[in-house]
Amino acid sequence: MMLHNILLVLYDALVVLLVGNMLLSYFPRWRYHPLGQLISRCSEPLLQPIRRIIPPIKTGNGARLDFSPAICLFIIYLLLEVLDNMLGVRMR
Repeated sequence: MMLHNILLVLYDALVVLLVGNMLLSYFPRWRYHPLGQLISRCSEPLLQPIRRIIPPIKTGNGARLDFSPAICLFIIYLLLEVLDNMLGVRMR
């Protein structure tokens, strides 16, 4: 049961971190705030391997579409489901 709770807290923290990273892309000035820097430093190690495989897509107006946070969230969710099946405990 203790492992179950730890995994849920870790999952929730990663979701908040990655959603925070997505929000930083909409508000670039926030990246210079200490909280924005913390979010970037913590989330980039998760996102860089995905970006190497699927780089951000450049659009016609100079913007970039980065799907790595969404892909990372999906992978984390799949891992949580696998652990759920292995442990025989319903995670959510």
